[in-house]
Amino acid sequence: MIVISTVLADQSSSDVLDWLFDKKVIRVNNDNVAHELLSSVSQINFEDSFGIKSIWFRKGGYNQALAFSNPQITKYATEELYSLSGMFYTKTRSTITLGTTEFMLINKLAVLATFKNCGLEIPPTLLTTKKFELLKFIDEHKSVIVKSLSEGLRFQQNGEYFKIYTEKLLSGFIENLEETFFPSLFQKQINRHFEIRSFYLSEKIFSMAIFTPEESEIDHRIHIQNRNARMIPYQLPKVIEDKMISAMKLLDLDTGSFDIIKDIVGNYVFLEVNPSGQFGGLSNQCNYYLEREIANYLTNETK
Repeated sequence: MIVISTVLADQSSSDVLDWLFDKKVIRVNNDNVAHELLSSVSQINFEDSFGIKSIWFRKGGYNQALAFSNPQITKYATEELYSLSGMFYTKTRSTITLGTTEFMLINKLAVLATFKNCGLEIPPTLLTTKKFELLKFIDEHKSVIVKSLSEGLRFQQNGEYFKIYTEKLLSGFIENLEETFFPSLFQKQINRHFEIRSFYLSEKIFSMAIFTPEESEIDHRIHIQNRNARMIPYQLPKVIEDKMISAMKLLDLDTGSFDIIKDIVGNYVFLEVNPSGQFGGLSNQCNYYLEREIANYLTNETK
């Protein structure tokens, strides 16, 4: 049996399931864990340790809120759900695993340090709460962007949908900053030739070049959503891929999506890696059939 730990809205999980149509698969949607798991218990064979052969930790998190009048009962019910879901993730030495249950804890700063230690170039970076430190950083690097330390925020307010993107710092914003502010991550804006999205799967790397219509644009996701980006298959130099493999091994990750910039002088600048990042666009635009690759990995088969 194959277990896919994910969330209801993840289309990539559904696409991989299509390639596993002839296999016994349980999809555990962690944002509806009580209903999903209780409906799946009858499928478990308690005579052979549930018969779990492979587990894909795609996406996690318990978004379903449990709320009882007594907080202690709420705590107990939550722990019960963790125990229930835990039986699906029981691993043996022979269990094939992909992803990690700890992906939500990956630290962007630790990732950048690992990239640098492996010989990959990263943007000059500042983490600070002080305006004077930021002003010194701007004076040195001129054009600076601000980005989330975590994976950002998506929310709705007054009927409108908002998402936090990476943005360029504007002089008017800086002037209005307090002398001390919330811990924030700043980086030098890289003058890019184009951007690269790479998907990593157990030492195999699939890459795509992303060309956006405005060279000054900071976040290519805006153009992708507006269908204004040109995306084509791309082959990274082997020396770069070898360093990426080394970094992923140090981070103890067997899958993830890289964000990379090739700057105007030809350097490859690494921004981050997301262990649960999206790869559907990369797969579709470049005909990589990554969903099939993942299905083959989970079934221990080759093309």
